[in-house]
Amino acid sequence: MITDEKVAPKAYAMSALFLLGSDYDWIHPELAIILERDFQTQSIAFKARTRRILKKINTQKS
Repeated sequence: MITDEKVAPKAYAMSALFLLGSDYDWIHPELAIILERDFQTQSIAFKARTRRILKKINTQKS
């Protein structure tokens, strides 16, 4: 997620980290920071997955 890889590995990593965040409390805040930081510089596919993951993270906080 933090290196220049193609979109597909990043998308799978986002999903895996989101699922791991259910067991480890520190993952969701860190994942959100990384996704928000990289949002503007990434592809449309990355942005779409990012919006979906961030929405799920934010709904779990509520």
